[in-house]
Amino acid sequence: MSDPQLRDTIRKQVVCYATSVVDQDWPAMGHRRVSSVPTYWATLVRDAGVRLVRARGQSTAGENLVARDGERATARQNRLGEARPTVPRALDWLMLATVVVLLGVLGAATLTAVDTRIHVTIVVAGAILFSATLLLIGDLDQPYAGTIRRDPTQTQFILNQIAPQVRGPLPCDRNGLPNRAAGFHATTAPLS
Repeated sequence: MSDPQLRDTIRKQVVCYATSVVDQDWPAMGHRRVSSVPTYWATLVRDAGVRLVRARGQSTAGENLVARDGERATARQNRLGEARPTVPRALDWLMLATVVVLLGVLGAATLTAVDTRIHVTIVVAGAILFSATLLLIGDLDQPYAGTIRRDPTQTQFILNQIAPQVRGPLPCDRNGLPNRAAGFHATTAPLS
């Protein structure tokens, strides 16, 4: 890309995009939502690539930018797909009801057959085991929240690599929100 000002503008937009993924999209995905902020920045980067493809002598840079944007869009769609619930709510309730029934049967079956301390130990151990299993299933179904959540380490790494190359102020705040975008309002929407 021969225009250093355009290159710097695109780099700034990419930094803002990455920042918005870390600070806006990731927390939203933890609540099974999607943020509009990364979409805003992605549109600006994509439009710049398309303009470069159409400009004389800039098609290679534009084609590379459009190709990288396609990879970025695919990665985001994959993340959003992972954030969507895969275990239906009805199945959550069925598993919980099953655990309650199993604990009741376990408690009743061992009530008179074993010593009271052993009975309590068996029921408590069963409750802990079944509860931990339900919590683990919930955590695995939501990779962006919970105790075993995935953090945005790759995006943060890329952000740390490209941010020092940017000169001058960014068009976004430190959370990735646009500074001056008339008519734009950051929103989140439920993942469907």
